[in-house]
This record gives sequence, structure tokens and C-alpha cells, in this order.
Amino acid sequence: MNDFMKEQGKPRKAIVIGNSMAGKLAARVLSDYFDTVTIIEQDPQPEGPYPRKGTPQSYHTHGLLKSGENTLDKFFPGIMQELEGHGGERLDFIRDISWVYQNFHFVRFNSGFEVVSQSRPLLEWRVHQRLLQRPNIEFAYSHRVVQYISSPGENRFTGVETENLVTRQSERLEADLIVDAAGSATKTPDQLLKHGFDSLSQSEVHINLAYATRMYERDPSVSHDYKSVIVFPNPPEVSKGGLTFPIEGNRWSVTLVGYGDGNHPPRDDQGFLNFAKSLTHPHLYDHIKSLKPAGDIHVYRFPSQVRRHYEKLDRFPSGLVVMGDAFCRFNPVFGQGVSIACLEALELQKVLQEVRAGKIKAEGIPIAFHKRLSALVEPTWMTATSDAFLYPNTKGKKPAGLGFMQWYVRRLYRLSEYDQDVYGKFIRILHMVEKPTELFKPAMIYKVMKAKMPKPDKRVPGSPVNRDREQTL
Repeated sequence: MNDFMKEQGKPRKAIVIGNSMAGKLAARVLSDYFDTVTIIEQDPQPEGPYPRKGTPQSYHTHGLLKSGENTLDKFFPGIMQELEGHGGERLDFIRDISWVYQNFHFVRFNSGFEVVSQSRPLLEWRVHQRLLQRPNIEFAYSHRVVQYISSPGENRFTGVETENLVTRQSERLEADLIVDAAGSATKTPDQLLKHGFDSLSQSEVHINLAYATRMYERDPSVSHDYKSVIVFPNPPEVSKGGLTFPIEGNRWSVTLVGYGDGNHPPRDDQGFLNFAKSLTHPHLYDHIKSLKPAGDIHVYRFPSQVRRHYEKLDRFPSGLVVMGDAFCRFNPVFGQGVSIACLEALELQKVLQEVRAGKIKAEGIPIAFHKRLSALVEPTWMTATSDAFLYPNTKGKKPAGLGFMQWYVRRLYRLSEYDQDVYGKFIRILHMVEKPTELFKPAMIYKVMKAKMPKPDKRVPGSPVNRDREQTL
């Protein structure tokens, strides 16, 4: 066994599979512990903040939660200010967002809970520029991983075999640690079977989601009572929704979403507007109906959210860890993926620190890391799964306590229409800067139990935003 975390020197080589945000963050962490970090990426070398094939989400409205911002600023000091300097829009997530969910119109007030809104390509590009400043990080563009290379005893992965997609030449790269951040293109489950390890179990919830996004021109001289609009569905009756956020280049990024057959947004101009008009609340349609398009309509289908249970494997090869969407892939509508990847990178950093301190052996990295990731994603997975089963066509294993969770959260939404403390707490938990257990403290439980719910047959969609009304509900 090659113990590459000896105190007297840095380890040798690390490989990251995939130049995703999870891959970029992994490379940033690994660069503090390894002499060379190689990121293997199928896409060609990027030439600017533009969408790329390997990141379908780059064409769509992107969310970066506060926990993600805080982590990025830790790994890349000043990067959020840098994003703002390149056109990102700073907004108060509570005051500046008109948000309707399940027909509850959340209260707005000056919260000081600020985030920066920008496109996914701009975020990836600025992070990429920071990685280029680290001399021990290198990139293998237009390369794909063909297979993993194992040690003679099959108990450790020691590298990968790659194919150059331009020359079609193959190459073997050795590594002391491999990080699979390849997302849905992950090869790890198949490679584990090939090398004699147990089959991997996974949880899959089929949500049959599709969303369509279009950019619109944004006139900086035109002021609004808001900076963003979110009109989420009201399941099970209504499975359609939409949202818009301001991004760099004086643009609005507008995304329409639909769950289940017959609810998917179209890609034609009039169909896009008609879909927005059909939502339970008119505000999004009223916002975009007179705007000038600044690009084509892009459609993406997301059949299911998947959680792979690496933490349950009793036997796992050393020299390999899995993170990002390759570990757990969430419904992208809630914008949690990048921020989860940021928190996973922090866990990777902690594990490597413990190895360096002698608290964990090098061969124990995968099991320790995967158990921590499982604990990290559990609350978000439960929340996303609970929401998914509100829709009638969702398929999969329902979690224990589903009915109670849905009942409890709906009452929280009702309280969030008028109780600033409740909504502020809810937003901080949504952004993963506070733990979900805060929602189950005695004072919160008391409020939830006392919440007066509207009668379903009298609940109708409200009129466009009126902040004075919202603040006095």
C-alpha cells in the first residue's frame, strides 16, 4: 500500500474525472495535498463564459445558495465580489424575490440575506480562471475515461485509461487518488462490478421533469418592485411553474418547468408565452410578455433524481472517491446541486486533513468520505423526495413519514406568507446555512400547529405582487 500522505512530504498525483463544478472544487482541495492534479474533461478547452455540451444546465437558470457562496469565497477569496463585478446582480433573497409556491405568496421584507445572481457559464468561467492560477493543476481536455486501472490484488485503483477524442490515442495515467465527479456519465458503478466488487444499490425517484429556458433583454433603466419572480407549481392539481432571475449582460434568465406528460413546456415562441400565462399566478407572464428575446429556447429533460449508496458498501477499493451528481443527483429546479458540491468539497478537505494528521489511514479515505457525504445529502434528499411525491405521476420508494413531512411543510409555507421569523428561518435552511432541525424546535412546532390553513375550495391565485399587502398579511 502506498501511503501517500506522509508527514515529511506532499503526495504525488491526483486525478479528477470531470470538469464539473464538483470537479473544479475537488481539484481546488486536492491542489493543497498533491504535487499534480489532473482534471480529465471530455469537452474541448473553454474559450470564455459560454455554455458547453458537458453541462446542459449551463443553458438554464442557475441557482447558487448562500452556503455555496460562502464555500466558494473560502476556496477562492473574493470570487463573489468578482462575479458581481462581471455583471452578477446582488439581491436580497427575501425582499427582492416575489415567490409563490403551492399558492402561498411568501412575505417580503428587508432581510439582509443577500446572494449574487449570475449565469452558470459565468460562474464556471471565473472559477476556472482561479484554477489556472494554481500551478499544480493541469487539464486534459477532449479526453474521456475508458476504464479504471487496479492494483494486482484488485483492492486499489491506481489510475485510469483515457482516450483522446481528437487523435483517438489511448493513454494510461497513474494516480494516488481518483475523484469521480463525472456526474451522470460516471463509470464507477460498472467499474466496481468489473473489478469484483459488490453491486451498488441506489435510490431513484422518477419525476418526469422538463424545463425550457430563454434569455430576455433587461433594461437597467426600468425599475421593478422585485428583482426575481418565482411561481412554483401547486401539486397535485397544477404541475407547472416558472421563474426568472437577473444575470450579467443586462439579461433576464427565464425558465418554465413542468412535471409529467402533458405538462412539459414547449420550445416555440408563442407556446413559451402561453405556458407562462397558464401558471397559477400571472406575475411571471406579466413580467416577460413585453420583453425582447435575447436568444433561443433551450429544453432539457430530467427523468429522475438518483442517489447512489456508496456508503452502504462494506468493501470498496482505496484510491477512489465519488462526489457531485455521480454520488447524488437532485432535482435541478431547486438549485441545490452546486451548493451541495461546495459542501462536499469541504468534507473532502476535512478527510484529507485527518489523513495528514494521522487520524485516518489513506486506504480509509473512501469509506470515511462516502459516509460523510451520505449524512450531508440526507436532509436535502428527504426534502426533495417529499416534494416530488406531491405530484401524481412520481414513481419510486416513498420515504417513511412522507405524509407528515408534506403536512408540516405546507403549514410552514402558510406561515411564510406573514411571519417574517418563520420565513427567514425557512430561507436560511433552504440555503443550508442552518440545519433543518431548527424547524422542529418547540417554538416553531407551536406556530406550525396553530397555523390557520385556507380552505382548499376558496383558495384562489392572487394578483400580481403588492409589497405593502404582503408585509401586512
